[in-house]
Amino acid sequence: MYRFILFVKKVYVLLLFIILEVTALHFYTNSSSYTKANLLPLSNSVVAEFYGYSSSVVSYFNLKNENDILEAEIINLKNQLEQNRVMIQNFDTIDVKIDSLEYVYASATIVNNTIARQRNYITIDKGTKDGIEVDMAIVSIEGFVVGYVIECSETFALGISILNIDFKSSGRIGNSDWYGPIYWDGVSHENIMLSDIPKYAEINRGDTIYTTSFSSIYPPGVMIGSVESFEINESMLYDVKVKLFAHMSAVNKVLIIKNNNLVEKKTLEEKYNNI
Repeated sequence: MYRFILFVKKVYVLLLFIILEVTALHFYTNSSSYTKANLLPLSNSVVAEFYGYSSSVVSYFNLKNENDILEAEIINLKNQLEQNRVMIQNFDTIDVKIDSLEYVYASATIVNNTIARQRNYITIDKGTKDGIEVDMAIVSIEGFVVGYVIECSETFALGISILNIDFKSSGRIGNSDWYGPIYWDGVSHENIMLSDIPKYAEINRGDTIYTTSFSSIYPPGVMIGSVESFEINESMLYDVKVKLFAHMSAVNKVLIIKNNNLVEKKTLEEKYNNI
């Protein structure tokens, strides 16, 4: 009690000021109908601003939960699309199980990512206990090529980034039949190269580059980037500079894609490659 009295003595001037201000405001607002009419819109505006700010704060803290829900919906839609594709190709199949799909989708979060080296890698927060395996594709949540898995532990997986001079895949120009190897030349984290395109191929600036059906890792038609420039090299073939769709310095949420036919395909090809 004594401490409370001491505290009141220290702040009594401030408390008295607040009480007098509140009292004065009360008498002023009730002094006439004209005053009430002028202050009512102001008070409503202040209250509205407060509720708007409160709503924004609540919405901000709900973003993670909403993002998780959206991720789950994206995964379900991707798997459903793949299931529908298989059912269309096999119209007599009534029940298509997830293991029978060629490509299966899962989600993950990048926990480490480099872009400033010649050999850049990506670490994701899923590992063997989550079903992640070597040679699974890594694409951004928007569906753009990011890399592929090269090693796994129980809890994490390491992916080779598309910004790695050892990255290997192939790309196709738009809806054409022209395709070639894609690689990173180690220059810019915004661009990769597409090469070995015949000089008579029709190329336009802005053409979209997609993954090809020859890839064992990526489903065909995954977007890589767009044509920024192109020129004929000494071999009379086009070297195409491609601007990546994925912002590699900011990518966070990713989709992991498993090709259920990969082992069978690689086993068959390796059998004859060793002859």
